This record gives sequence, structure tokens and C-alpha cells, in this order.
Amino acid sequence: MNNNKKALAAALGSVFAASFSAIFIRIAVQSGTDPVILAFWRLFLSCLLLVPYTLRQPHYRHELSRLSKSQISLMILSGLLLSLHFSSWFVSLKYTATVSSTLLVCTEPAFVLIGAFLIFGERPCRKALPGLLAAAAGILLVALPTGNGGSAFDSGSTALWGNLLALFGAISVSGYILAGRALMGNLSTLLYSTCVYTVCLAGLGLLAFSLGHSILRINLTGRLMAAGLALVCQLLGHTVCNWALKYTKAANVSSVYLLEPVLTAFWVLLIWKEVPGLPVILGGSLLLSGILYFIRCESELCD
Repeated sequence: MNNNKKALAAALGSVFAASFSAIFIRIAVQSGTDPVILAFWRLFLSCLLLVPYTLRQPHYRHELSRLSKSQISLMILSGLLLSLHFSSWFVSLKYTATVSSTLLVCTEPAFVLIGAFLIFGERPCRKALPGLLAAAAGILLVALPTGNGGSAFDSGSTALWGNLLALFGAISVSGYILAGRALMGNLSTLLYSTCVYTVCLAGLGLLAFSLGHSILRINLTGRLMAAGLALVCQLLGHTVCNWALKYTKAANVSSVYLLEPVLTAFWVLLIWKEVPGLPVILGGSLLLSGILYFIRCESELCD
């Protein structure tokens, strides 16, 4: 198995871990935890685990001391974009349906494709494009139904606000992915993740302060969900995703992440008994088939 296939397999594992994000956030928000404070604690716990370990390793300290100004600038940009992603998406789940929000935040492959072409000159394999288009069509089918499954097009100002926030979360995370792609070729995954998460933590802290929120005001349920977000979604999701960016194109990782709304819909069904309609099932099947086709074509291209 070459590095590209290993990276795609790692991305699949990371999206499984990341699919619990919306579930943990929904439980915490329903318990009364503020979404921005929850995001702050997610990053605080992640940094609490990563920073001491990273700084204890001589080779990471040496690598840190050799960072160029451009690398540091890109890390800061990446961390701030990640803080915008977390804050906007977490808040969106307070106003719109879980599946709807997850679907919209997972539209970022479109922005990544545009950015990767403009910045890196990356052109997706033409043979693989039908798979990506099929996946996009699947997302539309899943987003259309109303009722328990939620809709990306629900009427009402609160749902619209939540949907716009989720879409902004997609745009900001696409910038984070592209910045990571620019950096990961020359940096170790752990050092990059530790630095970016630290910047993200600072950004979320400043945002909480500007909104007048106390970072200490979080209940027990919120703390438990923040721990789940840090251990499962952050370390096994985002950090593994960062590693995958070293060995495959940014568009590939983003396309795999289209699986996230399907998995999230399954967890919603399992926990809250919210049964998706037929269009959700058909759309999910189309989405999954499109992703598998896209990955297969890209893997064959890199063999």
C-alpha cells in the first residue's frame, strides 16, 4: 500500500471519529453549555495533552526553533481559521437541525477544490469528477427533507441564521485545510497540530472574552462532552486528518469528509430516534457511492 492509499485510509478513520462532533455538541448545548465555551474547552483539553508531550521531545523543540516567518504566519492563519470554524459551527447547532448543520459544514470540498487549484495548481483527476458530483448531488438529496431529519432549507430566521453559520464554518475550515496542505510537507504532524491548536485556543479565548463569556462557566455535561470532543474528534479526527494531508491532495481529504453527515445522521437515529426520510437514505447512498468512486480513481492515478 503506497502513501496515498494509507493517507486515504487514515482520512476514513478520522472522519469516523469526527462524526461524533455534532452529537457531543448537541448534548452539551442542550444541557445549557454555551457553544463558544464548549469549543474553547475542546481545544484546551487537546492542548493540555499535546503541548507538554511535544515540548518534552528534543527533535520537536529543534524543529520549532527552525520555523521560518512564513511557516509561523501560516500556522497563525490556520489556527485562526480553525477557531472561526469551531465557533461558527458550534453555534449553528444551537439554531438549526443537527444533520442540516453537518451537511452544510461538509460542503467545504467545493471551496477546497477552488482554493487548491488557485494556490497549488492541483487538478482533480477527470475520471474521478463524476464521483465528486454524485457525492454533491447526494448531499442535496439529504438536505432537502424536512421534519425530524432537519432541512438545510428550513424557513424561519433562526434556522436560516444557523445554516449561514454552518456554511461560514465550511468556508473557514477549507482555508484551514489548504493552509495545512501548504505546511505539512515540511513539518511533522504532531508539531503542526500542537501549534495550530494552541493558536486556535487563543482565538477562541479572545472570542469568548469579546462576547462577555466566562470560560469557567461550563457544567459537568459540558465538560464531559468537551473531553469527548478533545479525545475522539480532535486527536483522532483532526490530528489524523493533518497527517493524511502530508501524503494526499487536499481535495481527497475533503471529499472523504463528505461521509461525516451520513455517519452523523446514523448517530442521530440511534440516539434520538429521529428517522430520516427516503430522500435522506437515497442521498446518503449516492453520496457514499460517489466518494468511494472518487477515492478509487484518485488512488489508481497515484499508483
